[in-house]
Amino acid sequence: MPNEALLKFLLKHQLLPYYKAVVTPPLLRHRLLHSHVDPWFISVCERAQQEGAKWVHTYHTLYFEKDWDEGLAPWQLAINKALVEQAKKADVKIAIAHWLKAFLKEQYQIDTVYIPNGVNVTKCDKANAERFIATYGLKDFILFASGISDIKNAGDFLRLANALPDKDFVIIGRGISKEALNKKFNVPLGSNLTILGTMEHGALLDAIAACKVFVVTSRSEGLPTVLMEAMALRRSVVGVNTYGTKEVIHSEKYGYLYEADNLEDLVQKTEAAYAHSKGDQARERILQEYDWRVIAPQLDALYQNLKHD
Repeated sequence: MPNEALLKFLLKHQLLPYYKAVVTPPLLRHRLLHSHVDPWFISVCERAQQEGAKWVHTYHTLYFEKDWDEGLAPWQLAINKALVEQAKKADVKIAIAHWLKAFLKEQYQIDTVYIPNGVNVTKCDKANAERFIATYGLKDFILFASGISDIKNAGDFLRLANALPDKDFVIIGRGISKEALNKKFNVPLGSNLTILGTMEHGALLDAIAACKVFVVTSRSEGLPTVLMEAMALRRSVVGVNTYGTKEVIHSEKYGYLYEADNLEDLVQKTEAAYAHSKGDQARERILQEYDWRVIAPQLDALYQNLKHD
């Protein structure tokens, strides 16, 4: 698929069908293709496979109805259908998390190999906490950095901020504004909450580096990259005890896990994380398990094996 800027342009001018028609023939000439989520590209890969190409597909997650307030939209159902019915035909299927590998096998009899998503530790190490502090005058705060969609569950972060009025909270993410939060959540916005909205990735890493505690309240995650970035930056992390968030934090050795939909537990774990960081251990986990410098060679080996198969 095109990058985000090009995609917005194509959609605005109703050119996406033309774009797909133009780029499909060159794609079919490739001898190895790797799909991820988009149903159109999955279909291109399936067609290329029929013409002799090798096909790798990576499963990141599926959409679960329980995570969305009004159920799944048609586009989400279409993605699920493509993942379950078409992507399973790939020559090699990758699951980015252990929980997802087990789920695909148990629910759909889809066999996968485990290769996790990675994090760019080198880029993380360029983050500058002092740059963020100088810009915003904020430090020692508790941070949420995600979107406003149902699955990200920002409402629980707002409730957490109200439960800890003596702590400073910062919320960053796509679609987040005072107006949007008021419209979506019936939760008062306290004076201890700073709303920063969408932020460029480098600036976001600065914010993460400057925070005292990083909190993930998502109902579901495949394998949350922003959590891995926080751990790479030695932040004290709190996350819900489900799916990919649980898998990344793994245990109380590396961070703090709270029970889903349990505000009291979230408050207690956040206070513990504020008082005692496990950031050094968290970074070691990322370096060992999720650093792209560890993961990229695994993908290279997979591609080489397919080329010589």
